[in-house]
Formats: sequence, structure tokens, C-alpha cells
Amino acid sequence: MKNIEDLVPNKIVKELEKDPIFKQKCVEEFLFLIKDYGFEKITIEDFEKGSIITFAPKRAMYPKVCIEYEMGTLPEVKIHQHLNITKALSQQNNLIDYHAHNELREIVQGKITSVDDYIMRLGKVWETKRDQISEEIRRALEVLSEETQNFLSMNPKFASKV
Repeated sequence: MKNIEDLVPNKIVKELEKDPIFKQKCVEEFLFLIKDYGFEKITIEDFEKGSIITFAPKRAMYPKVCIEYEMGTLPEVKIHQHLNITKALSQQNNLIDYHAHNELREIVQGKITSVDDYIMRLGKVWETKRDQISEEIRRALEVLSEETQNFLSMNPKFASKV
């Protein structure tokens, strides 16, 4: 957390501490956007089933990088340039390698007999496989971070190192 505390506002740090499984790991993996590319703003938006973390650059001509996590999926990265998605990076096709997320996805996409049953089934997977889910998110974020770095370094028109 020390690296994060030095580079992001206190308000964001407090939000990250509430969710070490996705939000904190996400910012840790994508901190290079601030350190290496001069991105200066981080926003966190929560919605019913997940969160979106957005890194915005100093210059409007450079893209925004959004990392989204929704229950039953793996994190995804969307690089936006002038309100258009320029590049989408995902590990969804590799779900077979992410067993706990595959199990969550099957529940989310399956037939629901009742809301209580749905919540109970998801809760049970989270309770019994929390460490595995956390590790899968970390691994996916690590891969997506590398892919994002590669994309930005190969496409200097989108962002240049500081």
C-alpha cells in the first residue's frame, strides 16, 4: 500500500482498503499508468454487481484506461480514445484456467429458482473459495497489466512515457 499512498489521493486509498481483492490489487497492478505514463486521476465507480476503476491521463488526447470487474467474470480492460473503445483486453476466453470464476459464472448464467437461492449459492462459493478467487483476480490483473503496457508501448500515439 505504501507505493499507492504516495501516488493517489487519500480518498481513493480508503476506498482501496475496503476492497483488497479487486480494487487494491487493480490499482497496484496498474500503478505504472501513473508512474510511467503520467496518468493523474483515478475514479472508482461501483455498480450492482461490480466496480469500474478508471485511470485518466493529464492530456485529453491520450486514452482513459478502465478496468471492470463484475461478479462471475474476470476483470477486463477497456482503453478509450475520444469516447470510443480503442482496445479491449480480456481473459474471459481463458476461464477454464480460472476454476472458481468458472463456477461463479455458471451460477450467474444458470437458471435461478429464487433470489435467495442465487445469493446463497454465490455466497457459498465466495466463502469456500475466497482465497482462490482472490488469486485468480490477481493473476488476471497481472496478465491484463502486461498486455496494457505492451499495447501502450507499441502505440505511442495513445500514450507516451513521462
